[in-house]
Amino acid sequence: MIKAYGGDGTDKSTKRDDIAKAIRVAADRGADVINISSGYIEGEDDKGIEDALVYARSRGSIVVAATGNEGKTNMMMSYPARSSNVIGVGEHDTEGHPTSYTSGVGDERLDFTARVPDYLVIDEIGGGGNSFAAPVVAADAYLLKRAGDPSKYDINGDGKLSQEEVIMGLNDEAGKKFKNISSITYD
Repeated sequence: MIKAYGGDGTDKSTKRDDIAKAIRVAADRGADVINISSGYIEGEDDKGIEDALVYARSRGSIVVAATGNEGKTNMMMSYPARSSNVIGVGEHDTEGHPTSYTSGVGDERLDFTARVPDYLVIDEIGGGGNSFAAPVVAADAYLLKRAGDPSKYDINGDGKLSQEEVIMGLNDEAGKKFKNISSITYD
């Protein structure tokens, strides 16, 4: 685990450069999957973070990020989840529908939703939130990349699963679909 957060552990106390640096360090250390359970709604996409995401992909890392919990007031996905270099993840309810607070519903960059196990629910919004859903998909991506059948999804035949191939595999393995969003449930 690489800590990207500063002082008080909130998004506001963290500089975007710290996140970019953490992504690069994780990629340099050979991370198969990098999970980012935070993001920014306001402002422009960050060039330093985007460059780090491209770098991580070039090193073979899959990057998963939470889409944000502002769905009731702002449907825009948080960054870096809205980057094309990231697998964007929201949370779904017990029926497989995205929760009302999941940002990005209807945005094609929302790749997956996941249900957070009830025993992990610790907040007042009635779910684990998207920050808890992203690691569920990150774990599945890791398992698919490491323990799955690479010949099944290795389109380019290089013996490694790229981000696109992992997305294809996760879509194939996911149980339910809602408005073309694959839902992954972990119990």
